[in-house]
Amino acid sequence: MRLGKMLDELGNKLEDECMQKIEFQNQMDRHVEDFVVKKQIYEQEIMNIKSHREVEIAEMDGRLKKVVKAKHVISQFNV
Repeated sequence: MRLGKMLDELGNKLEDECMQKIEFQNQMDRHVEDFVVKKQIYEQEIMNIKSHREVEIAEMDGRLKKVVKAKHVISQFNV
């Protein structure tokens, strides 16, 4: 095999490997971007759920305070 032909083949192989590396890097970048977007969405969902639960707890707390107050008032009349 001629040296020039070998050099051409090696140059082509190097170019192919460089292109493959670039493609893998692009795929990785897309995956990282997807991960960041999904992470932001999930964090927002967690904040929404947490906020909703805090409202539910506050509403329950208010109802329970009314029940306790009513029982206290009733117990004063039963004395």
